[in-house]
Amino acid sequence: MPHASPCWRQQDAEIRIRFWGTRGSISAAGPETLRYGGNTTCVEVATDDGTLLVFDCGTGARKLGLALAGKGPLRLHLLLSHTHADHIQGLPFFLPAFTPGSHITVYGPSGMDRRLTTAVGGTMDYAYFPVALESLPAKVDFVELGETEFSIGGIKLRTQFMNHTAPCIGYRVTAGSATFVYATDHEAHSTPHWRADRSDDAFDPALLAHTGDTRHAAFLTAADVVVHDAQYSSADYPTKSGWGHSTVEYAVDMALAARAKTLVLFHHDPDRDDSGVDDLTAVAESRAVASKRPLRIVAAAEGEELVLAEGLYARTTDVEPAPAAMPSIFFGAFTCLKMNRSQPSVARNTLPSTKYGEPQMVCLVSYCQNISPVLASRQWR
Repeated sequence: MPHASPCWRQQDAEIRIRFWGTRGSISAAGPETLRYGGNTTCVEVATDDGTLLVFDCGTGARKLGLALAGKGPLRLHLLLSHTHADHIQGLPFFLPAFTPGSHITVYGPSGMDRRLTTAVGGTMDYAYFPVALESLPAKVDFVELGETEFSIGGIKLRTQFMNHTAPCIGYRVTAGSATFVYATDHEAHSTPHWRADRSDDAFDPALLAHTGDTRHAAFLTAADVVVHDAQYSSADYPTKSGWGHSTVEYAVDMALAARAKTLVLFHHDPDRDDSGVDDLTAVAESRAVASKRPLRIVAAAEGEELVLAEGLYARTTDVEPAPAAMPSIFFGAFTCLKMNRSQPSVARNTLPSTKYGEPQMVCLVSYCQNISPVLASRQWR
């Protein structure tokens, strides 16, 4: 249920976005990654009303925690895209969690076979770390999310599932008329992602080959800043297909289809050095220029900050997210696999058939085609 918050006068809405970790999969520190950074994903978002959001908690969270340490006890909201290691491995080293009086609410998707609390807390099991999650001095609570809308302070948030190898959500954040979208660990639903009858200068989302990609473009619509997975080049993709990440070409096309203003290339591959990121950025810029549409391209770099200051907002109420509801499509597929993993023919006969996907995963890709075919195929394997 919504609960009342103090009324605030109308004021300029400002979102400050600072990057503390930009790398994907595993940290890649070294002289070859100095400019864009080697820490895994962590993005700080702060507003003038004092609301503090942190998107993902990779190794970049350690330096963010050091920067926040002098502010004493904090109220902050940690919004996880999912619980793969590169997105949560910084939590055991995040100083606000060790500050008595701090209160951290962790948001994230329900897992396929375990609760969010279990998935996150498992990284702090005594077998891996000397301090258990429940022993942290700060108050830490958890909110499991499906696709929902809610608010924190003067910020409105909407979530949508990404196409990844585990349940994963993106966040659309709005303060006043300023909008920021965090959409990492997402793969195109179809390759190629445009229909064959589309002309090269057309970016109408209706021309996308898969309804999942049309839906993804709608989630990004008219955003001031889109932070988007761009781990691969088109040359990388044939050997990375099904790993749950985007090519830079796909990220640019989604931003163009959505008429976003700025696209931030994010989740840099750990094997890509600074010059390699420069090369991907040049590809993205060239593609945007060729479209004749106004799209600014930025490659995420540790320590850089983007500031959005647009419109007015009035903080009046906080709206709680709806109870988490993973699509039943996920649970149906997962339950079928658990029951029939040793009998593939049974699984094939249990799920609907379709023309989509490779033969060994055809049924599951069909079953989850509009949510996460990558997740379906990975669970099959």
